[in-house]
Amino acid sequence: MKGFKIALAGAALAAFAAGPATAGTKVQANIVPATDSDPTVSEKSKLQVLDSGLFKATLKGLTDGAGAPLGSDGSIKAGGGFTGDEYIVILDGSFPALGDLAFAFNLVFEPSKGKGKAFIKAGGLFNLIPSGLHRGIRINGAKLVGPLGAPNTEDCFQNLVDGGFVVGGATNPCDQGDTIGITGILVP
Repeated sequence: MKGFKIALAGAALAAFAAGPATAGTKVQANIVPATDSDPTVSEKSKLQVLDSGLFKATLKGLTDGAGAPLGSDGSIKAGGGFTGDEYIVILDGSFPALGDLAFAFNLVFEPSKGKGKAFIKAGGLFNLIPSGLHRGIRINGAKLVGPLGAPNTEDCFQNLVDGGFVVGGATNPCDQGDTIGITGILVP
């Protein structure tokens, strides 16, 4: 997994130059269950987006359709690529200064014992905003989807090698499987 993360970060850095100076802003949200039935995720799951371009998710209480804790075959950690048991947190947003140019970042992970962590370092993408324009970024929300499914592994893996994002409303090859969680709140 460490080698995969390094390769992914290297691909993102190769695609874009270093990010601008930051102002210390962030967006934080809970990821809550999308439905009242399994598969599901705990409302204690979190998403954080930092102005440095670090997007990270910490997932807890992940269950399969029968309510058992989610696991995986560990193929990413073993360096073997994707096998279809991966889950994805998809972060959607836009750049208002660029005519609300849409983007989606794919944070892919393999769950273990009902938990998972995923991140992407993508500060270089902020260089798409030319100097002199407003540098605000709209975060529309996120969703947790999965499992990826074997037929979708090649295209999603290539997306991650290419930086882990789609821009301008392009079809997201990693947006596969059931919607298990969404950013938001649970009303008591």
